Formats: sequence, structure tokens, C-alpha cells
Amino acid sequence: MAATILQGVSAELRDAGWLQDFEVEGPTVEEPPPEDEWKEIFHDEVSGAVLDTDLVHEARKLEVEYVHKLKVHRKVTREEMSADGC
Repeated sequence: MAATILQGVSAELRDAGWLQDFEVEGPTVEEPPPEDEWKEIFHDEVSGAVLDTDLVHEARKLEVEYVHKLKVHRKVTREEMSADGC
């Protein structure tokens, strides 16, 4: 029932021009994880100093683990996405 209500609200917001469709870019299940493509030289955004690569990788892995821990998303099949209207 909630999904139906949200679909109706979305349709009304689109009709009113308050909501627009947009393309979302990001990794898909067919792509390697982003951490596999991390650069090897990192610079501090403020000072420009070169950062220790191992520490940067460790910090980024912690960030990725944290996002997974929050359960912000979950993996689903294309069929599940289609059934949900995505």
C-alpha cells in the first residue's frame, strides 16, 4: 500500500514539475568494486602533501565496510528490480 501511495505522490510531483527523472551512475554488479581501481598516489586536499598509500587504502576499506554495515542498499536481481518498478 505504501508503494502505491509513493508512486502516486511521485507522479503528482512530476506533473507539477517539482520532481524530475535523473540518471544514477555508479558501480553495478557487472563492474569490479571501486576499491579495485583506486589510484596508487594520493594527495591531501588541503596541503597537497602525498599521503601513505597503505593508510589511504585502509581508510577507504573502513568507509566501504561502514556503508555496508549501515545497510544503505542490498543486492537484488534484475527481476526483483523490475518487479519493484525500477
